Amino acid sequence: MDLDVGKNSYPDFDADANLKPIHSSSPSRGSRKLKVKSKFSNLENRRQVPALKIVDSSDGRKVVQRRISPIKLSNSSGKWIVNKKEIQQRVSPIKITKSSGKWIANNNRETAAPLNCVAKKYRNKTKSVSSMRSLNIAVMNCRSVRGKAAVLSAFIDSEKPDIILGTESWLEQDINSAEIFSSNFNIFRKDRNSNGGGVFVAINKKVPCFERKDLVDEDNEVVWCEASLPGQTILIGAFYRPPGENINPINRLRESLFKISSCTRSPDVILGGDFNVPGLTWTADDDVTSPKGNLQMSLLNLIDDNHLTQMVTFPTRHHQNGTENTLDLLLTTHPSMITQVKPVAGLSDHCTVKAKFSTITNLPKKPPRKIFLWKSVVPDDFKTKTQELRRDYFERHPELKSVEENWSWFRDTLKSIVSDTVPTKTVKDNIRKPWFTRKLKRLCSKKEKAYIKAKRSKSHQYWINFIQIRKLADKSIRSAHRQYVKDLTDNASVKNFWRYVRSTRKDNVGIQPLKVNDQLFTKDQDKACALSRQFESVFNRQSQSPN
Repeated sequence: MDLDVGKNSYPDFDADANLKPIHSSSPSRGSRKLKVKSKFSNLENRRQVPALKIVDSSDGRKVVQRRISPIKLSNSSGKWIVNKKEIQQRVSPIKITKSSGKWIANNNRETAAPLNCVAKKYRNKTKSVSSMRSLNIAVMNCRSVRGKAAVLSAFIDSEKPDIILGTESWLEQDINSAEIFSSNFNIFRKDRNSNGGGVFVAINKKVPCFERKDLVDEDNEVVWCEASLPGQTILIGAFYRPPGENINPINRLRESLFKISSCTRSPDVILGGDFNVPGLTWTADDDVTSPKGNLQMSLLNLIDDNHLTQMVTFPTRHHQNGTENTLDLLLTTHPSMITQVKPVAGLSDHCTVKAKFSTITNLPKKPPRKIFLWKSVVPDDFKTKTQELRRDYFERHPELKSVEENWSWFRDTLKSIVSDTVPTKTVKDNIRKPWFTRKLKRLCSKKEKAYIKAKRSKSHQYWINFIQIRKLADKSIRSAHRQYVKDLTDNASVKNFWRYVRSTRKDNVGIQPLKVNDQLFTKDQDKACALSRQFESVFNRQSQSPN
């Protein structure tokens, strides 16, 4: 976008000339022009619009000191206020262009000292680098997640949950989490076998968390994790009760909740999963209407004794015979923090319970990684600088200095050589799935609309239509993922193929956050120091025996 100031008929342009704005009744979006009245014409208007006053600053630059009347240009908002625009002094008419985010006055003849235009500043507040938002929670019954890795990945891309409480994973211990789940989550599992059962908790890696195995009974299908948020600690759990079991799983869950309540500082609890307790009708005012048997009373007593609140008030499983039951529950000790609880289409015949954890948390964005391009290094330059490093090292007499001083000097100098001679590039972690195309996203949206329509109408025909669309969407997603893997093996480079293979063969979790004396360490340096202090406390220094 160019701003033409003046005309070519005025070669003797004066900086003290009047600037008169053009006001158009119907301004065009691309037209922002400014006329300059020279001192030879319209002298009577000089007093109405005072010119810019140019003075010499302390550093020798020409600075515009003041301008009484702001320049008004025609644009969509009605005002264009000049603020700290760097321009250049010139004799001929000025042509202003935008370059690299700055307004620059181009001079075809010569480049003079820059001028600073001072005017009122209008700028939107910049957003913080970290995103301040609530956490999305999803409670889902997967019914074998082993064959639905692509469907689960598409669900995460569409709904963007931060915490997933999953049941009926049907996984075994010889299956790595990287084969099923996204690399953007910390996965905590308790598997049964490939024929049924199993629970897992998936938490976004931006949320510091670790597993609480001290709260878990070996005979109960439950997983507990502790998440540390600004100003509070939350225990997050996933629970599954098989439909053929009696009240023993609920009694074992009661013991686990008793361990939590007996802590010195009892944290908030979020517990979700498939309880498989049919016949209960939950309402928003905590009333339960149903024929209460032994199983139902055991669950209600557990909720009341541990001061929990059940947040799901809609059926989560629809049978083909028309019956509905609320089997998947979401329990919490802080109901005011759980909002927007609603059903969405799930991975099985159960719907997925989606909710918002309305605490404000700071999820920092991962900074981009810097990669050194060693293949692009000029060998002669690097070799020359390393030889200079060797010469300088011995000229400074290292024998007269300590080992730490010599190492610090060598490290800093070598880093400086590398940064000067080795080119770099920055890369970001790409968690986008290239096979999840726009067509598949529209198909998932169509599936969600069909589910909402069937849920509201309660018509058997609408449920049949939803099931058909869900099968089509799942089949299309799996087919697209298989085709993507096939293209990697046929057409892509060997590097991309083995990168994909390595990503599915191992779990890259690193060292989980460490908790020492009720203090959670999440940064690598803090975790290293904590481990070092632990090793130092268990080993004694042996005094050297005299020879």
